[in-house]
Amino acid sequence: MRRAICGTLLLWAALAALLAWRFAGKATDDIYVTYRYAWNLAHGLGFTFNPGERVFGLTDPGVGLLLALAHRLTGLPLPLLGTVFSALALFGIAALLLGESAERVRLPEGIAGGTLLLLSGYLWTAQGSGPLFVLLFLLAAARLAGRSDLASGLLAGLAFWFRPDAAVGLALLGLLLLGERRRLPWVWASTASAVVLAGCAAAWAAFGTLLPNTLAAKQAYAAFEPAERRGVAFWRDAWAYWRGFEGPWAAALLALGLLGLLALVLRGGRAGRLLALDGLALALAYTLLRVPFFLWYTVPAAAALLVGAPWAVGAAARALGARPSLRSLRRLAAAVAIAGGLLLAPALWGTWRWFAGGASGDWRLAAYSQAGEWIRDHSTPSDDVALEEIGILGYTSRRPVSDLMGLVTPRAVPYAAQGDLIGAFLAKPTEFLIFHTFTWRGGTKPIITRPWFPAAYAEAARFDLPQQGGSITIYRRRPGAKIPPPRPPRAHRPEPVSAAPG
Repeated sequence: MRRAICGTLLLWAALAALLAWRFAGKATDDIYVTYRYAWNLAHGLGFTFNPGERVFGLTDPGVGLLLALAHRLTGLPLPLLGTVFSALALFGIAALLLGESAERVRLPEGIAGGTLLLLSGYLWTAQGSGPLFVLLFLLAAARLAGRSDLASGLLAGLAFWFRPDAAVGLALLGLLLLGERRRLPWVWASTASAVVLAGCAAAWAAFGTLLPNTLAAKQAYAAFEPAERRGVAFWRDAWAYWRGFEGPWAAALLALGLLGLLALVLRGGRAGRLLALDGLALALAYTLLRVPFFLWYTVPAAAALLVGAPWAVGAAARALGARPSLRSLRRLAAAVAIAGGLLLAPALWGTWRWFAGGASGDWRLAAYSQAGEWIRDHSTPSDDVALEEIGILGYTSRRPVSDLMGLVTPRAVPYAAQGDLIGAFLAKPTEFLIFHTFTWRGGTKPIITRPWFPAAYAEAARFDLPQQGGSITIYRRRPGAKIPPPRPPRAHRPEPVSAAPG
């Protein structure tokens, strides 16, 4: 067994290194918000998005602090560091579950589950985000509890620093320990509580608030298309991503994963049970909060499904092989196990397609990077820019950003809550405005199609990206241009769309 574990860990290390090399820095736009906070902190500009503005606009402050420290010490690019740390987190999660599976005499399930975790394009697309680190800390805390409650409580508390919704997993771990011991583990609870309170105090000192304003901003974002982004639509979008990454038999993998959650809860160890329960609890919580779909909301649930699927196959195979009346069907049990493995194999097909494509399907990194670098090279440090997706452009431009969704610009939140993009812009018109043709709305189309816009802004640069299927345009304010004054928020309503200028 020890040889099997060591061989598996070596293979996983090689796979993690290969995937990290292939997808270095290819994070989604929102993760670059964290990267910009980290860059500003590492370069002496404070833990801010826009230097001088005290806004708690990142959901993963622990990630930002870790990356800022690593960047300061090594000088390596922050997007690269985000990929490396994410690879280490995925490897650590798989290794922790592998060790526990071996202890539960479920080594094949541990090997298969960990392999699916490490090869999941769905999870790798969330590189740089807090949930990967939260899962690592919570599962490590679950494994350490009983051996060292002090270390376990420290890790559980730190998970909250990396993402506030870790409080759900922290509470579940406390309940699991309470159920096992029939008493509250005071050393664990007091240590975890102290670390959480220290994080809250640090957030209050840095931002004047305990929790990030990201949840309010995401809920406001849904106002633009409420029927398409909330409730059932949340999981419709998640399913589209899951199916795209996990292959043609994604539905079978999903069904096996759901069945496997029961097997994890009944037969798994403390870490496996925590993974299953945390995934289910967060899936329910984000549904009830009626937020629009964003990948990282579903990372704990997706990880639990990927780990659970082999447990469902293993439970079926073991049940067939263990029954005395079915001893003659041991070959059938083996066939079930093999068939289950083949059923999981299409997930690797999805991973290979994603790997071969090199994450080229996301236009944002290419488009916003070019636009941000152009603005950085053709503007002064005080020139600001407005758009609705601020991460990559903000990180590459190094210029003040007016976030029309309100994530790092609180004045825009009342407008975003009404779906009023025009009002959010008029509250403080900027030197630059970004428009693109990669989606039907183009981000700022409601603004650039206003009658006053052509007289107020001129096209400064445009980048065509035929491989990604669109273009991105930078508009610059004309000297002395007249723009309508600020006004109160107005409820969004569908309007006829005219051709974009230029």
